[in-house]
Amino acid sequence: MTAKQSPKTDARALLEEWEAGMRPARIQALRGDLMEATGIYVPHRRTAIDGVWYDHYRGQVTRALREAVEE
Repeated sequence: MTAKQSPKTDARALLEEWEAGMRPARIQALRGDLMEATGIYVPHRRTAIDGVWYDHYRGQVTRALREAVEE
């Protein structure tokens, strides 16, 4: 998140990108922002993201980002 963006703006941008279909490498690159916006742990390794993590947490991340945008 840049200094010019508010947390709500950042969450909105993350949500739009997430719903458009974020690839594991992009999730890895935005790991800190995703964890800050959602409070959900994101693994360091791309192979872990690509495997069980994405399938298990996809819905939870979507809900958490939507809630962050609404706040």
